[in-house]
Amino acid sequence: MNQNNNYSISQLAQLTGVTTRTLRYYDKINLLKPEKIDQNGYRRYAKPQLDTLQQILYFKSLDFNLQKIKSILHDPTYNVVQALEIQRKLFKQVIEEKRQLLKSIDQSLKYYRGEITMTDQEQFETLKNNHIRQNDKRYGEQARTLYGNQEYEAVQKKMASLNTTDYQSLQQLENNIIHNLNLMNEKGLTLDHPLAQDIFQAHQKWLKLMNPNYTSQYHLAMADLYEADESFQAYYDSRTKDPSANLLIAIIRKYS
Repeated sequence: MNQNNNYSISQLAQLTGVTTRTLRYYDKINLLKPEKIDQNGYRRYAKPQLDTLQQILYFKSLDFNLQKIKSILHDPTYNVVQALEIQRKLFKQVIEEKRQLLKSIDQSLKYYRGEITMTDQEQFETLKNNHIRQNDKRYGEQARTLYGNQEYEAVQKKMASLNTTDYQSLQQLENNIIHNLNLMNEKGLTLDHPLAQDIFQAHQKWLKLMNPNYTSQYHLAMADLYEADESFQAYYDSRTKDPSANLLIAIIRKYS
């Protein structure tokens, strides 16, 4: 341990598990600045930077994007104790979600072992509810800002009321979108290709299943929401062979 709480960038990386490349990037975007640059041009970090980095890692673990973390940490009213209390509450919610999923898996095990019976609705209810919670965590704040609380709550209510058939349709539509995005990337197809229109129409059906008040303006606004959300881009990029989030956003903007 560094007795003086004074760390080089490599020492801080070793202590925290955050790469030196990431620390340099945090410095570049003004998220985590070193305490000073020494006479040899090396970054030096002290206890305040260590505390800030801990906060960054906590927020990242809760899927906050870097822009959001930066706005929180730079807010003049920011208070570390209040931040920790909020993080604790959010982590408890995550634990509860995992507990519900584990309970669902246990029920499924009993079902496949022939120990209990399950309706189709019961089989998918936990997964559906978890999907709703994940969407709320990922898009809730931005969606409320874009559409207002009433519109957003209507979408949440619609999602909660989906029957098994509709929920499975959502999953199938998403799988079709992923498949066709892969095809477009593999073949180098342009936005004018019919496959791009197929992707848009599948995404349109997907949105209509969730939003009883769907409009083309609503669909277009989703592109802005997606573009601002790093976790959305990471999700789609991770599900396709090549990065595809920006391709989907471009398709939405062209055909909305």
